[in-house]
Amino acid sequence: MQIFSKVLKDTDVRVRFSFPTHCLEHLDFAGNNYVDLNVKDCYGELRVIRCLKRNGVYEKPVLSMGWLKFVADYGLRVGDKVVLHREDDQNLGSQFRIEAKRSIKLFGFENIALIDDIQDMRKMRFENIGFKRSCWVETWKLFDSMSVEGNVEPEEVTMIAARSACSQKGRLRLGKSFHEYVKLEMQITMNVK
Repeated sequence: MQIFSKVLKDTDVRVRFSFPTHCLEHLDFAGNNYVDLNVKDCYGELRVIRCLKRNGVYEKPVLSMGWLKFVADYGLRVGDKVVLHREDDQNLGSQFRIEAKRSIKLFGFENIALIDDIQDMRKMRFENIGFKRSCWVETWKLFDSMSVEGNVEPEEVTMIAARSACSQKGRLRLGKSFHEYVKLEMQITMNVK
């Protein structure tokens, strides 16, 4: 069951994460003003994140200790979305799961993806996405968006696929730039005919 989802603001990624008061009903504070939540991330890693609430009439809850490590580990930034789920297990009691999502532009369309999926995408080879299906324009757009927005470090096969996409679209000058980058920066020799 989803407890809440929230698009991150500046304070959420720099200081602490605040969330709606109505979510407190899902947490057992046992008379205290804090509870340590055992939360599984998308990799199944168990994290301890402290949830604090104010004393008094307005209890506004925040995630504090452990939260900024989660932000750093996932490279979260303003505009990303965090979703907290509660899963009830008869043997283990309530378990929590946290997801981080980011809006990305893929093939010209806005998509929401889990941060771990985006990190996996950074490792994939671009030719697997479009190059083999003769989708040269899409291959080039994906390469461009991921290298500019995603800070992806390309590898040899990716550069060959991107260079081939340039040649298929008649962009010889850009293809030569790729070739020079591979030769000088990556120190890989390719034959250009």
